[in-house]
Amino acid sequence: MSSSPDTEDGHVFAGFLRSAAQDADAAQGLAAAYASLQSDLRARLIDAVVRDATQEGIDPATVLVSLLAVEDDPEIAWRIAKALSRCEPEALRARSAAQAVSVGDTLEGGAVLLRPLYGDFVEVAALAWRSGQVTHAYAPALCAAPEALARAQGALPSLAWGECSVDDAASLMRGVLEHHRGVHGVLPEGAQKVLERLQLA
Repeated sequence: MSSSPDTEDGHVFAGFLRSAAQDADAAQGLAAAYASLQSDLRARLIDAVVRDATQEGIDPATVLVSLLAVEDDPEIAWRIAKALSRCEPEALRARSAAQAVSVGDTLEGGAVLLRPLYGDFVEVAALAWRSGQVTHAYAPALCAAPEALARAQGALPSLAWGECSVDDAASLMRGVLEHHRGVHGVLPEGAQKVLERLQLA
């Protein structure tokens, strides 16, 4: 996978690194491919990421964080951590602020909460409900800030969204989730992940 920037393969790989540093789908695709490799190949890929990114003027920090999230070998995880320690701190600084929108009340409505992670990436928790029962839940593994809100709203029914505080959105969703679980005993698919994220908010 490693290459020189003077080769076509090197430019292709560097281009993919640029995408993985900004696009959530590319970042998750690289992480999934990385996780499927044997440990020796994962270690070589880490070296290739750092080398090729540096040669192309790309800070590898956000890509390395995506790979660290799926790494279960302590030695390779330490290798990634050492590489991260040599990156510019600014590269991992979240470039977006927490944001929330909601509509309705605990009987019928919806809410979306975005929480900054690192770089251009955010964590999303979104929920819609009717008659106090959860109808839609959306909690992707990773999302890029520029399109995160639109993607979350697109995953829910069409609603007249309005800005609200992060605390208000989180409290509203928690109340709906607790009510649903109290009535049905369990939460629907995706809603448990939303609740887990709200507990960290």
